[in-house]
Amino acid sequence: MKINNAILAGPDGVPPIEPEIFYEYVVAADGLFIRAEDTRLAASVKIASGVCGGAGPFAEFAGLKVDRVPGVWLRSVLASARRRMPLEAMYQFHYSGDQTHAVTHTWRCSSPAQTATPTGLRFDDDGDAVIDLHSHNSMPAFFSGTDDADEQGLRFYAVIGRIDTDRPEIRVRVGVYGHFLDVPADMVFDDLGPFTDRLGEEDFIERTCRVCGCTDKAGCANGCFWVADDLCSNCGEVPVLVEVGL
Repeated sequence: MKINNAILAGPDGVPPIEPEIFYEYVVAADGLFIRAEDTRLAASVKIASGVCGGAGPFAEFAGLKVDRVPGVWLRSVLASARRRMPLEAMYQFHYSGDQTHAVTHTWRCSSPAQTATPTGLRFDDDGDAVIDLHSHNSMPAFFSGTDDADEQGLRFYAVIGRIDTDRPEIRVRVGVYGHFLDVPADMVFDDLGPFTDRLGEEDFIERTCRVCGCTDKAGCANGCFWVADDLCSNCGEVPVLVEVGL
């Protein structure tokens, strides 16, 4: 197999990535990594394990190269996503570099043009976004197979869930062109507010509909959402929700 843009990790690590290179593979003592960075973030993700004699050490990492997002944006997104229930919703965070507001600082958040259902969405992507955040409405905060297929850029990705409760959830990961590393939510947000970070908590208790038996991860074929802890929208009364705007 031929790998383009690859370097061998030495005993003292690796040199900085060249600015004109989108991404670079690193062959290290314990495996193969992909790394990339731009002016806003930098990350490395291990994509294969193995032993390479003569190669030096390397490690996964992720981080913003700018200030974290003020937590007030998370509260604003939560309020908006709740108004949009039972639909999913997409939000994109952009770093401007210019402080235009005393609270929101150098970040702004937008809700792109989108077509949403209770179980999925399509949206007009802004390639300059640093963070994509989407809502799973009443479902848990987890990254689905669909998310894995869609999230193919260099940016942070976040998902919020169970937003119909007093303890909404959040998960965050960095993506390096289709390869992912889970990270703490407070790596990118300076205040999580009411959110509980589900980092490392894969074994959550799935809700099951008492009528049809659908679950958080295996919903009804035609799509559904929770109207009660043990009742999906196809089997129970759907509440009337009014969208009052962002």
